[in-house]
Amino acid sequence: MKLSLLKHYVLLGILLLGLGCRSETEPVDELDMTAVTGVEGASRVQGTTTTQGTTGKDVFSGQKVLYRCPMHPQVTDDHPSNCPICGMKLEKVETAVGAGGAAVDGRIPVQISAQRQQLIGVKTTAISAKGGAHTLNAVAQVEYNEKALTHVHTKVSGWIEKLHVNFTGQYVRQGQPLLALYSPELVAAQEELLIAQRTATRMAENDLLVTAETTAQLAEAAAEKLRLFDLTPAQIAHIRTTGQVQRTVTIYAPTSGYVTAKQAIQGLRVTEGTDLFTLANLNTVWLKARIFEADAGLIRLGQAAEVTLPFLPGQTLRATVDWIDPSLDPQSRTLGVRLNLPNPGQRLKPEMFAQVRFTVQRSGAHPLIPTSAVMDSGLRQLVFVAQADGHFEPVAVRLGRRMGNSYELLQGPPVGAKVVTEANFFVDAESQLQASLNGLSAGHNH
Repeated sequence: MKLSLLKHYVLLGILLLGLGCRSETEPVDELDMTAVTGVEGASRVQGTTTTQGTTGKDVFSGQKVLYRCPMHPQVTDDHPSNCPICGMKLEKVETAVGAGGAAVDGRIPVQISAQRQQLIGVKTTAISAKGGAHTLNAVAQVEYNEKALTHVHTKVSGWIEKLHVNFTGQYVRQGQPLLALYSPELVAAQEELLIAQRTATRMAENDLLVTAETTAQLAEAAAEKLRLFDLTPAQIAHIRTTGQVQRTVTIYAPTSGYVTAKQAIQGLRVTEGTDLFTLANLNTVWLKARIFEADAGLIRLGQAAEVTLPFLPGQTLRATVDWIDPSLDPQSRTLGVRLNLPNPGQRLKPEMFAQVRFTVQRSGAHPLIPTSAVMDSGLRQLVFVAQADGHFEPVAVRLGRRMGNSYELLQGPPVGAKVVTEANFFVDAESQLQASLNGLSAGHNH
């Protein structure tokens, strides 16, 4: 019994060995393979299927049909089947043949079905040739108008005996008393005026006309000296009328404004040129805006702008550019622009933030393409142009100045062409994947 089983096993091994030798040396009948697989001229190699006949191409649409595993893109087939790795059903992918677009930076034209476009959110926008107005927005900050700043100081030395304005931020009007100053130099100048005035009066009473005229000139010179010390005409007239020397002299505000800086302290000794107060007039203010380097050429002196502020909702103010910074900020790469803004009612306060909108007129020499359509790789810019039947072709472009949400298109698709503005990263990924797989297929065929 054991001998009989052993003979059967030996005969079976010889039979299998013979079939193996036959498969290596003799071609398999093509008809038999068709009967086994059901696909004409197909052979499975390493889990993928390559087409030898006309299968895998839609004879009606002229498109090459390919099925790919969504989880393992390297697994492809030319007919519906399952992935040998994960068992998932292969999805149909159609690629354009001769779509008319050359490969751009490792990309090729692709075709995406309408259902898949809706799924990933593909949207397109036409390239426009409209000119007209373009708006440029910038953030600005309210500052004091330096031309309206006034520094109050003395031209003589002395001591501050009394302060009438004693805190920063206080509003003063022109002619309002600021402080009382005792100065030996001012006392001496008043005495010179009174002596010259009394002498001129005596000479006139004694009919000494020549001497009286001379002393009168001396009196006027003494009065002019007091004027140069910033005494007001009323103060000088009071000294002449009363004939009394004023021990302290009151310093008045030369203009109206807010006290933004105060160095004056009661009892402080001051010298010539000591800065006592700084007054700021807010009837006009400055706006300091920052413009990006790419937009610097759009701003010019005298250009009008619209200004909005958070605390004035619904209101738009008008300002004018009166200065452009001659140099660029090296850190932010922005250009400083100053605008002059009237401030009736002094509602605008320094350090407030504002939005500035400039209106720039375009000549329409170049069409506009949405910024969201441009994919910048650093070395080149490209867009995907939407064609018929869901085809998307990568096209290299050359861009000009940015105009808000658009670029000037110097070179690229024609006006009216539709470019992908949303989900273009998905389209780009599909294009690169198709190009890579085509490269692999070409390598295997070689």
